[in-house]
Amino acid sequence: MRSQALSTTLTTLTILPTFGPTLGILSVLAVGLACTPPPLTPTDGDIVPSSTVDVSVIKGWDRDGDFYVSEALETPTGATRVAAILRTIPGADIALETRGVRSGVRSGVRSGVQSGTEEGDDDTDLAHWVPLTTTWRDVDAADAADDHAVARADLGLVARRVWLRVAADDVEKIRSITWEAVVPF
Repeated sequence: MRSQALSTTLTTLTILPTFGPTLGILSVLAVGLACTPPPLTPTDGDIVPSSTVDVSVIKGWDRDGDFYVSEALETPTGATRVAAILRTIPGADIALETRGVRSGVRSGVRSGVQSGTEEGDDDTDLAHWVPLTTTWRDVDAADAADDHAVARADLGLVARRVWLRVAADDVEKIRSITWEAVVPF
């Protein structure tokens, strides 16, 4: 009985070095997978952060060079895309841009939009301005007083706060903009 136990122990010790590197790799892989964040959940339609503005509100936004920059739109569940519905004068081609700040950056008090940040934001976590691309335009509208368009941009990060900016030359062409920040389906 004692020799059988000794034989089993010796066999185990002989096999263990063979599996040692494999077990080490599997352990590292298991730890790495455990640290991977869960996949993003699409934004629930009941809690989509959005804002609707008209030309008078846009003119009240902070001016940054040739642009008007919105107040920050908070995205409590995070956002990877910004979308907008535009109502404009007929034939207008409006250039909109957006940017976000990465989730997890500490929040602070608004200090101005020249940099498109808030106090406490780390500029390394702030995305560059991204143009919104028009995905739909109502060119044959029965209502000739207004044109309608839908535009969107992917942020390239999970943002907890986003901004929209519009060229100052385009403001008078805008009737209204409804914009939102989401994780799309």
